[in-house]
Amino acid sequence: YNSNPTVSNCTFSGNTANYGGGMYNGYNSSPTVSNCTFSGNSAGSSGGGMDNYNSNPTVTNCILWGDSPDEIFNNDSTPTVSFSDVQGGLPANTVDVGGNIAVDPLFVDADGPDNTAGTEDDNLRLSGGSPCIDSGSFFDFNSLFDLGANVRYVDDPTTINTGSGVLTFLDMGAYEFQVPTCSALPGDINCDGIVNLLDLALLALHWLETN
Repeated sequence: YNSNPTVSNCTFSGNTANYGGGMYNGYNSSPTVSNCTFSGNSAGSSGGGMDNYNSNPTVTNCILWGDSPDEIFNNDSTPTVSFSDVQGGLPANTVDVGGNIAVDPLFVDADGPDNTAGTEDDNLRLSGGSPCIDSGSFFDFNSLFDLGANVRYVDDPTTINTGSGVLTFLDMGAYEFQVPTCSALPGDINCDGIVNLLDLALLALHWLETN
């Protein structure tokens, strides 16, 4: 309640609540949520992934897929969503900034071998060919690394989206798809196979940052 946290590179999985299985934003709370993955959460009433009550969160580069009974529920709220994959599409009263899709993200194994979401064997990374690869925003990021401590801005030249190395876009979700030959070249920050001005720009954006 009455809070505005910044949440980045996180997974919300296997959680349950009456309202907002993954995240409940209530009473004038407007968090900034980027590069997060919501899956396997459930709510008894509404907002399996996220429930907003009188709150206006900003959601970017996120995946909300496989939550029950719905992904996002808005009650007197107007969230802003961009470059995110939301199962069933965006609900009413959502500001669609663009770049949003509603296609199976092709997780490696969302609930793991034990078929139970929220346990240690879950794998919410993206499989090759996922529509979420290179489909996020180029500008909205909070870290050079993903949840697995792997570099962001990895360009997959095989993707049907924006791959080619001209302008590298982030992947949606908490994990960046890693091309097998990535990081073979020193100084190649975005792993597109060439050290160029884009790598220098990424370095400059984070110069002198600390954890």
